[in-house]
Amino acid sequence: MEDRVPTLWWAGGLLISTIASIAILSTMFHFNVGEAILALVLGFLLSFICVRSAGQTDVNPVSTIAKASQLVFGGIGKSAGMSLGVAQTFNLTAGFVSAGAAAQASDMTGDLKTGYLLRAKPKNQFIAQLVGSVVAVFLNVGLFILFTSASRCIIAPQDYETCTYSAPAVSAWAAVATAVSSPKLPVPPTSGYTAIGLGIAAVITVVAKHFWIPKKYWSYVPNWNAVGLVSPFPVDRSFGTDNSSPHDAIQGFVLPQTFFSIAMGFGSVFSYIWMKRNPSSLDMYMFPIASGLLAGEGLGGVFAALLAVAGVGGSVYGTAIGCPGFEYCG
Repeated sequence: MEDRVPTLWWAGGLLISTIASIAILSTMFHFNVGEAILALVLGFLLSFICVRSAGQTDVNPVSTIAKASQLVFGGIGKSAGMSLGVAQTFNLTAGFVSAGAAAQASDMTGDLKTGYLLRAKPKNQFIAQLVGSVVAVFLNVGLFILFTSASRCIIAPQDYETCTYSAPAVSAWAAVATAVSSPKLPVPPTSGYTAIGLGIAAVITVVAKHFWIPKKYWSYVPNWNAVGLVSPFPVDRSFGTDNSSPHDAIQGFVLPQTFFSIAMGFGSVFSYIWMKRNPSSLDMYMFPIASGLLAGEGLGGVFAALLAVAGVGGSVYGTAIGCPGFEYCG
């Protein structure tokens, strides 16, 4: 019991962050108190989906489930008679609040899971995360300045034909905000029918799994979180230009690049073979190795940005050999 996070710590932090969020949304983004509370409540509800998906698939679908919040606030913006620009800002802000709440819940669950595997104490993890959050406030701002200096198209995509960083989630956020705020929904009816059909299929699959299918066959039942995260189609990143429409940017389910799916498939096959050959070493080393690879990729991105700022980046002296497309390799 002494190793758990004290109730006063997390309850006090929750109260302070709730009050601060309502105050900021009310004063800076023109939310009323009810709308601000609704955004936080939606974030709380969506966090359950996010935590379950991250726990089962190791993929955190934060930006995806936040689209549900965008749909709700799209209706609020229309009923309030907001202008298009104000409605889009209102919609995006509400989505970010819900996504942030869900992201923190999912990330905390993943951290506690990793700490449990490494036999760390939750109380000590909480203190370390608090310290890390203070440092991250300044580090994130510095990294944002670094990446926008290396690739100006991040903040001004309409001024550039190609961009080093594809930022698929950005196009999805913008597309949904535009779609739900427009006077007429710019989405083909077939997309709506497909979404409804897949939603019904997901519900039926879950019910069948828990009531009719024996537990020993559960591993053969498709996980719709995983299916929905993989996209076989490339994204049209001309969205945001004069010749694009919102649905141009959402041609897949969630991850609009094929190399994400390929990486996930390769990792799954590699882990399966490792598990069959030496399950004990898999339990011991898989998570540290995977975490190290992810951290290395992130540090590699920072290093690439530093090279780009110095004028010696991959777009100047690099090569695109082995890349799925020139636009993905900078």
